[in-house]
Amino acid sequence: MPLKQITSSRVHPTRRSMKEGEFRFAMTGGKVGRLFHKFSSILHEFWAGEPLLVDGSNRMRPKVNFRITGALASATKTITASADNIDVSGINTLFVDPAAAVVIGGFTGGVNGQELRVVVIDDDQNVTLEHAEGVGDQDIYLHISLDETLDSHYGGWNLVCNGSDWYDESHARHV
Repeated sequence: MPLKQITSSRVHPTRRSMKEGEFRFAMTGGKVGRLFHKFSSILHEFWAGEPLLVDGSNRMRPKVNFRITGALASATKTITASADNIDVSGINTLFVDPAAAVVIGGFTGGVNGQELRVVVIDDDQNVTLEHAEGVGDQDIYLHISLDETLDSHYGGWNLVCNGSDWYDESHARHV
């Protein structure tokens, strides 16, 4: 998605004015650049000591180093079989394409703040996430404190890592 340049120092994006996953750029007085990103309904702001865009072309200056510190991931991975210790280092989406019933018992490689979507992309087999199984390096804690199974359906789970384990954020309350 292309970045949107905002030229007025008084015009900064708000959580409501931005779409999920959108990036926007704002320049304050033509000297300070700020990059805004909406992710999981939260507006994140990144600051740079100089503008990152040149003449509205939406291209970054070649001499600017843009560094993000933290748990930003954008890669994907696909699994087809059960596992207790799936390496999720550097990914944000785990596609499950089950050849047979798949049971996921835990993960490894997750970092604090990392978000992971587990998405079932083939509906001909059951896919189960095991609640607090205790075998993987990083356990999964589900909102109903029980294993959850998608019985031959598309769908999935949204999980967040605290550096040690993964927590289901798919439900604010059980319905």
